Amino acid sequence: MGILSAMNSAVGGLGAQSFALENISGNIANSSTTGFKRKDTSFADLVRSNTSNPARVASGSVIASSRSTITLDGDVQGDKVDTHLALNGTGFFTVSADPLDNTLGSRYTRAGDFEQYYDSRNGQTYLRNGSGYSLVGINMTPAVGEDPKGPITIDKTSQSAKASKQITYKLNLPTEPVTTYSAANKTVSGANVYNPNWPAGSAAPTSYTISQTGKVVGNQVTEFMNNSISGGTVTVYDAQGTPAVMQLRWAKFDEAPNGGTPAVPATSATVTGGSALPADLSSLNGKSFTVSYDGVTTKTITIGPSEFTAASSQSAFISSIQAKLNAASTPATGATVTSDAALPPDGSVASLNAATFNVTFDGVTKAITMGTFTAPNNNRSDVVSAIQAQLDAASPTGFGPGVMTASVDGSGLLSITSTATGSTHSIGISGTNAAAFFGTSNAGTGLDVAGGFGPGVLNASVDGSGRLVVSAANTGVHTVAVSGAGVANFFGAPTAVAGTNAVAAVPVNPDAGRSEWGLFYRNLETYDSSDNTDAVWTQISSNTSITNGKLGRTAVTDGTHAAGAAGWTPTYTNTNPTGFFFDKNGKQLDATSAVAINNLTVGGKNFGTITLDMGATEFADKNGLATANQLTQDGYSTGAFEGLSIDNNSGIISYNYSNGQTVQKWKIPIVAFNGASYLKAEDGGAYTETIKSGSPIDINGSLSSSALEASNVDISEEFTKLIVTQQAFSANSKVITTADQMMQSILQIIR
Repeated sequence: MGILSAMNSAVGGLGAQSFALENISGNIANSSTTGFKRKDTSFADLVRSNTSNPARVASGSVIASSRSTITLDGDVQGDKVDTHLALNGTGFFTVSADPLDNTLGSRYTRAGDFEQYYDSRNGQTYLRNGSGYSLVGINMTPAVGEDPKGPITIDKTSQSAKASKQITYKLNLPTEPVTTYSAANKTVSGANVYNPNWPAGSAAPTSYTISQTGKVVGNQVTEFMNNSISGGTVTVYDAQGTPAVMQLRWAKFDEAPNGGTPAVPATSATVTGGSALPADLSSLNGKSFTVSYDGVTTKTITIGPSEFTAASSQSAFISSIQAKLNAASTPATGATVTSDAALPPDGSVASLNAATFNVTFDGVTKAITMGTFTAPNNNRSDVVSAIQAQLDAASPTGFGPGVMTASVDGSGLLSITSTATGSTHSIGISGTNAAAFFGTSNAGTGLDVAGGFGPGVLNASVDGSGRLVVSAANTGVHTVAVSGAGVANFFGAPTAVAGTNAVAAVPVNPDAGRSEWGLFYRNLETYDSSDNTDAVWTQISSNTSITNGKLGRTAVTDGTHAAGAAGWTPTYTNTNPTGFFFDKNGKQLDATSAVAINNLTVGGKNFGTITLDMGATEFADKNGLATANQLTQDGYSTGAFEGLSIDNNSGIISYNYSNGQTVQKWKIPIVAFNGASYLKAEDGGAYTETIKSGSPIDINGSLSSSALEASNVDISEEFTKLIVTQQAFSANSKVITTADQMMQSILQIIR
């Protein structure tokens, strides 16, 4: 029995090695097949189980099975055919065995040697690989009710023409356009502005006529061209695909001048008493008045309690006043703001939670924000501590330590006092919740304790009527005012006098730099210079509601004189402005994303209404030219099919036409399987799904066009396996021969 078992095992071994040889030969045969996945052989032993004694278990036979290498990629190699495709990494192409037979179901392959194939059965052109499988894709422009997924067809019919419906125009206009006229008249102010103003007493200029009619006729063309700059060209199409070149041109119609002239200042400001000084100057002893200079510095002038007698002279009095005005200042050390309403009582300051107010110290403002006070364990001192901590915080949040002190008195009135030494300080309080802390208290100002304005600032004198006069000694524009409880003793009823401008200033034009441009397109390439009717250029109206005096360009009579007549002062209305407006910073003021160009006519052909999507800036350009960043339109002529292109990143198949258009038509889906190794192999390097492989899953795979995936067969490795298989096959043959000889010997013994 042992000899027979040995022979059976050897016969099984011959079968297994023969199976391995089949796989090896198949691998070698397909080493050049696109996308081919080699089949490896796995061997499993069959143990004899006719004894229960483990020590007597002998080696049994062997069984061989194929092992898939579907998930092992081959090398991707470049190719010259545009429609040849290779997958990079995981995934499969979906293909159809017959695009006219849906019952065959989908198959999956990595063999991407697809080429255009004309199927005479239905006159369609498909992308079919060398094994006869047609590539399946997703139609990006399916017909109504059509399933977008199906075999990819290549429609080689011509593309119909499309009429232009929209022009997109993005550009920058120069602040100073260089026109033919301005280049020849560089010294002439405003030469680069084609101003359609109509001065009184003159005939209407060409620029005015153009801005009114919106067109340039034959006898106006030369002047218009000399005063405008090119805006570029764009080709437009009608419904039959007939093209026409649309030329654009810009003319700067206006620019608001800076204007403004400085004032010629007065040399002084003076306050003169309303009545004469008293004859007995001793009546002024102990009395005082306040002098304010330029509305900022205020000093109190006080007469000593026994400074003058009945016999004192006016000159002595004036000398005393002058000395007090000339005295050096003794600055205050602080300024204070005190509330006129008490803080919430102790235990109730939680009402100030999250409240804020601003503190301004010498013109610098910081925000003070309260935290959370929990009732009833809180009091006014907690509020003061919170304020003080924020005042003392380092910049930029606070003023730093030693600048201001917060406090609250017995009545609950909050105060903030400057503790900084030096010159006059000021404290201001503001903000949404300021009243909750300070009531209606206003900013406090630290006042000089004593002293005057210093020498050479104010002069004191008495006029011929015996009235006291205080005036500014310095040139320039100044103000002097007197006030106080005792002011009437010195001045009677004076009025503060401000130094006024000898020549009033003309303020700067708030619209300085604001400008208006006119955009024109050309109707006729050839024209009659004597034609006063037909438009050679037509203005494109912005149809905006921008208004600004004469910017807008519609002049009307002044109600008294005929337009252009002597004495006529033109006025301007802005009911239908046609220009494009820019502010002084070069920003376009109009909303011009949908400007209608009605009855666009070029070369005598009407293209209907086209929408202009325009966006422009007005920035300086050293060449003085308009720079178009985008000037496109959406129409095109009839185009013949020229081929297709495949995008590597998206897998989108686009049709290319002779009119320059590219239309996306198909997207190539890439699928994967959870159990790809369990796919069932079909002829031609295709696979079908099984229960173990699972259903296909759409993935964002990557592919390469003009490339193919090579077989993953390694010839040298296959020859090595071939040698090993041959040796095993020979060894099994030898076992059979030996067993046969042993059997013959046994038979001879029996005889």
